Order: sequence, then C-alpha cells, then structure tokens
Amino acid sequence: MKKSMNAGLFVIFASLVILSLIGILSVLSNGPASSPTATIFNAPTHQIFVTNWASDSVSVINASNYSTVKTITGFKKPLSIAPLQGKGEIFVANSGSNTISVISTTTDTISFNITVGQNPVSMAFTPDSKLAYVTNSNNTGNISTISVINTTTYNVVNTIRLQGGSAGGIAISPDGLQAFVAIVGSKYIAIINTSNSGVNYLYLGEKAHTPCDAYASPNSAYIFIGSCNANGVYIINTITDTLIGNITNIGGGSDPYGSEITVSPDGSKLLISNVSSISNSPSGTVSVIDTSNYSIYKIINNIGSPYALEFSPNGSRIFITDYETASLYVLNATTYSDIKRIHVGLLPSGVAMT
Repeated sequence: MKKSMNAGLFVIFASLVILSLIGILSVLSNGPASSPTATIFNAPTHQIFVTNWASDSVSVINASNYSTVKTITGFKKPLSIAPLQGKGEIFVANSGSNTISVISTTTDTISFNITVGQNPVSMAFTPDSKLAYVTNSNNTGNISTISVINTTTYNVVNTIRLQGGSAGGIAISPDGLQAFVAIVGSKYIAIINTSNSGVNYLYLGEKAHTPCDAYASPNSAYIFIGSCNANGVYIINTITDTLIGNITNIGGGSDPYGSEITVSPDGSKLLISNVSSISNSPSGTVSVIDTSNYSIYKIINNIGSPYALEFSPNGSRIFITDYETASLYVLNATTYSDIKRIHVGLLPSGVAMT
C-alpha cells in the first residue's frame, strides 16, 4: 500500500519545484508559518484524518457529514500519512522530529512513536502489511536512506542507503517483491529488492525531469512516477524493470509543475495534480488520464493549488487537498463536480486512503 501511501506525499527542494513535493520539503527545512496537511479516509470508522504541519496536530473529520470531530496533538511537523491495512492503525511521518507516529483508529490517539532517518517524507507498506518502507529525504553527500519498520514490533529492522539525491515518493509492487523510489534531484529511480535489500537504479533518460512521487497500479504490473518540475508521468514495468512510456503535457495550464499522483481502485483512471510555478497567479489543475490509452480524459480546474489526491475505497469520491485555500475538496468521481469543500489546516498536502 502506498502512503497514500497510499501518501503521499512527498517533497523537499524549492529550488527545483515550486509548490510541489520537493517544494514542501524545502519549506520544512526553512520553517514556514504554514503547514502541509495529509488526509486519510478510514473505512472502519468513516473518518478523514488531516495532518496540520504548522500546528503539530491531526484533525479528525467525520466522513459522513464532513464535520471536524477531534484534533489529535503530539506531532512534530507531521507531513505524509498512511493507513495500515487490517490493523486499525495510521502511520504519520513527523518531518520535524525524525519519527513515525502510529495512530490507533479505535481511540484516535497516538499509540507509538518510531525513530527513523532524517526528514521522513513518504511511506509504503508491503502487501502483507508486515513491513513499512519510509523514505528519509535529507542526505549527506548525495546519500539518503530508507527505514524499514516491522509493523508488529514497531522496530526499524533495516536501513537502506540510496545514492544520487534525496529519497522522495515510494511505491511497492503489487507482488511485494520490489520497492520503487523517486530520487529527487536526479534522473533515476531506485529499485529495491525487498527480499535482500539490493538496490538497482533505472535511468529515465537524458531529457528526463526529476522524479517526485510514485504510485503502484492496483491491477497491473506498472508503477507510475510523477515528475516534480514538469507536467509528466513515467510508466515503469515492474516485471522487466524498464521504462515503457512517458505521459507528457498533461497540465492543462501554463507552466504547470507536476505534484502527486493516484490511480482509481479499478485502475482505469490516473490523476495527477499540477500547480503553476507562478506564485501570484494560481492556475492549478488536476489531470484525469484514461489508462487504456494514456490520453487526457478531463482537466479539473478551479482548484487554486491542488496537491495530494486520492480516490475513496469504492472509487465514487475523489479527495484533493488545496493548500492555497487550506481546503479539502470532495469530488464526485463520475461527474468531477464538487460535493464539499472542508476547511483544514494551512497548506494541506499528502493523501492516502484505506
């Protein structure tokens, strides 16, 4: 499962990406007054969890009437968030304390804190939910790390070193055999063998843009890689570990920057959020791509700075965070019309759903 981890997301160098995964992480380092936020739709309790970066809290929203029912405190610059299937737990990356907090969805409280590497930004679980792979974006000498957590004992059982830049978005193949990591600031994807922690690197090409987010298709052997500083998506075949396609010019607006991606539960639609690099003229869009032919199906407009996005478990709703207006958008996944806009914390960012 992705952080979206199914997410989200991710997320550090403002010089490369403005209002993108990387931009968010750069903001983390410099300590802004506003906060990234992540959301989760929790199927058993029908709640949405929103991480508020600046207020060090998580807002809990009733998914039936979209009212805020609780605010959980005790975090330190919480960024991405991911539900652990079958255990009633949610993992939250605290970029300000280099920890992962575990929320119990039974009590809506923090039950455990796990120390990981510097500036954790993204998470993905193995299909059996036994291990969590956490990307730690801060690097020394172009070396960043992955913390591997045993989700039963909450211990870090392995640390994997990656070369060439900062670890960004991560996705694990549906068979659980490989983890794919976007190396931010490079033109490479790291491919980790989950059985022996061996690492290979896939070159995206001379004209490639820096990879940012990663998402596994739920019904095929594909990993989708979003680029941070261009409106494109790379398609990786997990059987052959090869680049088989590149979807380009999907922003639907001038000077769009790619951000985070997600795929519908049936695998038929791929969504990517695009924000403009022109900070005083928001022109953000969400592109809907038909995965049968990888053509643009629809451009969703009127969202100032869309960042994280995800489908509800049954595919009927789309959740999009807009950190310009500090809102969570709820859209009809058939008509793409607004159902609700919920006020959340400042700079909402990163989405994952059960």
